[in-house]
Amino acid sequence: AMRDEREVETTRGRIFFTKTDVFEELLSGEEPLSVRRSGVEQSNTSVILGERLVLKLYRRLQPGTNPELEIGRFLTEVARFENTPPLAGATEYLGESGEPTTLAILQGFVPNQGDGWSYVLDRLSLYLEDRLISPWIPDEPVGVEAPEEAEEDEAVAFFLGLVRTLGIRTGELHKAFATPTDDPAFAAEPVSSEEFRGWVSSVRDEVEHTIDLLGRRRDGLDEELRAEVDQLLERRDEVLSRLAAVENMEIRAVKTRYHGDYHLGQVLVSNNDFQIIDFEGEPARPLEERRKKHSPLRDVAGMLRSFNYAAYAAFRSLSMERLDDREIMEQWAQTWEKRTREAFLEGYTGGIAGCPSCPENPEHMAALIELFTLEKAFYEVRYELDNRPDWLDIPVRGILGLLDGSGPEKERLA
Repeated sequence: AMRDEREVETTRGRIFFTKTDVFEELLSGEEPLSVRRSGVEQSNTSVILGERLVLKLYRRLQPGTNPELEIGRFLTEVARFENTPPLAGATEYLGESGEPTTLAILQGFVPNQGDGWSYVLDRLSLYLEDRLISPWIPDEPVGVEAPEEAEEDEAVAFFLGLVRTLGIRTGELHKAFATPTDDPAFAAEPVSSEEFRGWVSSVRDEVEHTIDLLGRRRDGLDEELRAEVDQLLERRDEVLSRLAAVENMEIRAVKTRYHGDYHLGQVLVSNNDFQIIDFEGEPARPLEERRKKHSPLRDVAGMLRSFNYAAYAAFRSLSMERLDDREIMEQWAQTWEKRTREAFLEGYTGGIAGCPSCPENPEHMAALIELFTLEKAFYEVRYELDNRPDWLDIPVRGILGLLDGSGPEKERLA
């Protein structure tokens, strides 16, 4: 039906099938395709066809333009971005409302070693276990330089190289989103000073709301966590002063489309490289909000927060079995996060170079990343308060670390 771009009349509308210009290339040949359901747990249903295609069927149907579908078309047919599965076709329903509802999309299948989250946790667990038998102990995890033998560790060097590649691909994705086009849904737009101040004001509102919420709920938290929450509550003015400093900057950049829900679970490790997937945006947000243009550095902040979560997830898992080693293991996890963050930012700076959506001034770039990292971390605080109180310490510590200067380093962005 996609190949023939058919339309099927229904009682209250019609179902129509479309294809992209890579459809025939991806579906060459007439032999029957094997069919198997993906074993990955997700909010949609994915069916793998002949190890060449993936049919993704949406279980939560929403009228309106689907961000994943339109971004897939843009990256496949306009930007020609190679590090995301190409879009082959789609199935949509047009009903009485006049708005299309995406039922399914067909994409190229990418052989892979799993998503970035699982891959990183596996490597990080091995890293921490190896470091427990290392003769070197990091006295100061932030800013510490590993000894020569650790620097030359082959497994660590390979991993950091892979993370650097992830940074490059992320930058290249953001360059692809800035591809010149007449399509108003994707054309880059300048960010006015007034709009930029609006971004900062929105983050300020979220910060104040979150800190007020923490203050009301602190008595219900365990004692150890209350101590860290109290530190954050006491530094409210410091957070707000940082936002005020950013607000006064004259940052020159354009806004574009971006991933919108970027973290380690949204990339596939494939042949020592990465494929970036799932461009739906945050599923809980309305479609129109997910389609809005903004600074792509929001994606960078999302990935940096994902590294922080990975560090503490691995630390927690191992430390439950090695209680005597908790302190040194946490220091190693922090050292790992610092080096991983640096490698990613180094790669990203190279990948995004010359793109108008990223400020040329490295201080401005670092300030924006800090702004969006605070935005993301305070969102995580609210999420964990409502859903996983046991994980609340991760974003709280992340914010405190950012305030203490262990966030995105400006020299890495120079």
